[in-house]
Amino acid sequence: MEGGFDVAVRITNMTDSSLIARRTQINNSLAIREALLSGLGIARTPTFIVGDDIRNGRLVPLLTEYTIPEVSLYLVYAHRQNLSPKVRAFVDFMAKRLGDPPYWDA
Repeated sequence: MEGGFDVAVRITNMTDSSLIARRTQINNSLAIREALLSGLGIARTPTFIVGDDIRNGRLVPLLTEYTIPEVSLYLVYAHRQNLSPKVRAFVDFMAKRLGDPPYWDA
């Protein structure tokens, strides 16, 4: 399908992949948020962008029974032994900041 994109979703323990038609494509999260707030359509966007809008009733989650594959973030460093204080502080900061659930979903 021209002008579409493939999206994989998970319902319970089944994964399905479908081609979704689109009328526009925006690659900027803040522009997507503004389009959503203006009523221009639906989007798959992170909660750290639209979480406040959902909590305040400006946006409503749709298709909540579907989930998308999670993306992981890994911090890679040379070795735990003799770890520099700066690297240790950064690892601790990131673990706290991006905990489970992340602060924007808590």
